[in-house]
Amino acid sequence: MPAAAWNAGIVGALIACCSVVALYRYGAWTEWSNLGLGCWGVAAPFLLGFGSAQAAMWTHVLVGLCVATIAIIQLSSGRKAQMLSRSDVR
Repeated sequence: MPAAAWNAGIVGALIACCSVVALYRYGAWTEWSNLGLGCWGVAAPFLLGFGSAQAAMWTHVLVGLCVATIAIIQLSSGRKAQMLSRSDVR
């Protein structure tokens, strides 16, 4: 199986696992993991040598950007909620 398929399968499974864990027990580590996996999805075509395969490259880049963007939004909203709850205590 080509590197693109292996990478997509493994990274996709890891993203799904982190997301399922976040549904049951939220922790910032799940979002940080998804951020790292999303960044890997963007970089993988070029680091693993399948950047010339247009369909695989663009799929990895777009899915990676979506996952990383959602993780950043979740991390920033979690921090804002923590800051608001701390300011209410004072």
